[in-house]
Amino acid sequence: MKTKVEPLEAERLLNKNINWELVIKQSFFYDILPLLYCTIDKFKTSIPQIIFATLKNFYYLTLTRNIYLWKEFCYIQDLLHQVGIKVIPLKGIILIKTLYYNIGLRSMEDIDILVQEKDLVFAKRQLLRMGYQKYLQNLPEDYWKKYHCHFSFRNPNKNIILDIHWALAPSRPDKIDINEIWQRAEIQKIEDSKVLVLSREDILLSLCLHICKNISNLQHPKLKELYDIHELISQYGKRLDWDYVINKIILWKLKGCFFYLYILSKTHLSTPWPTTIIPKVKISPLRSIVLNAFISNIERRSRLVASLLMLVMLDSNQGRFRLVMQRIAMVFRKMTL
Repeated sequence: MKTKVEPLEAERLLNKNINWELVIKQSFFYDILPLLYCTIDKFKTSIPQIIFATLKNFYYLTLTRNIYLWKEFCYIQDLLHQVGIKVIPLKGIILIKTLYYNIGLRSMEDIDILVQEKDLVFAKRQLLRMGYQKYLQNLPEDYWKKYHCHFSFRNPNKNIILDIHWALAPSRPDKIDINEIWQRAEIQKIEDSKVLVLSREDILLSLCLHICKNISNLQHPKLKELYDIHELISQYGKRLDWDYVINKIILWKLKGCFFYLYILSKTHLSTPWPTTIIPKVKISPLRSIVLNAFISNIERRSRLVASLLMLVMLDSNQGRFRLVMQRIAMVFRKMTL
C-alpha cells in the first residue's frame, strides 16, 4: 500500500521567516521540487503566491513529462517484446508507478531499461529502427563498455534519452552476476501493460548500486534518489527478505556503500530501517568514523572529495586500486581524444 508524503511540522515551519529563493534553489539542486510542492500544497495560503506558482508549474511540467515518458517506455517495451527481447525498467520510470502514489512526485531525466547481455546488440539495432540515435558524448563505444554498464540513445524527434543497461553497475572489481536477479523478477500488471519488474529486494540493491556506482553520483548527490530508498523501506521494509539483501551486500562487496546510505538516509530522512541490519553489515570502526564524516554535508562536493568517499566505500584494496587506475586511464583517454 502506497503512503502519502506527510509534511513534518510544516504548518509551524511556514509561520517562520523563510528564504523562499533559497528553498527553491536547494530543492532544484536536490531535484525534489515536485515533492516539495505536494508536501506544502495544503498550506498554500501561507506561501508567497509567486513561490507557490513556481512550484505548481514545475510539478505539472514534471507530471506531464512523466506521463509522456511512461507511454514511450510502454511503446519501446512492446516493440522489443515483439522480437523476443525481455525488458526490465529501472529507476524512476518504474518507481513512479510502483512506489509513489502520484506519478508527478518524482522527476526523471531519461528512461532506463535493463536487457540481457545476449540481447544487447539486437536491442540496440531495434532502437535505431525506432528513431533513436547513439548518444556516446564523443567517446568511443569501447569506453562505455569498459567503464560503464549502459549505452545512451537519444531520440531527437521526441526529446527523449534512453539508457539501455546490461548490468546494474560496472565491475568494481568483480562483475555482479545478475542471472538470479532476472530469475527473481516478476510480471506486474500496470494499467494496460504487463511489465517485468525487479523484486523489491533487488530494487533496493539496484538503488544502492546506482547512487554509489560512480564518482559523479557522489559529487552531485540528489535527495530524490535517497528518498527512493526511504520510501521503499518505509513501505516494504518489514516485508523484505533481509537475509537475501545482506548476503548480496557481502557477496557484491557493498558493505561500505550500504553503510553510507543507511546512515545518510537515517540522518537526513529518518528512514525506518530495521535495527538488526547494521550489526550484520560489519565494517571497521575506522571506516565507520570516516564515512560518518561525510554524512553531515551533502552539498556539492569536489571531484577529489567524491573520489576519496568512493575509496572509503569500496570494500577491497583491489577495488580501490582498480578505481585509481580507472580514473587515471579515463583522464588520459579524454586528454587524447
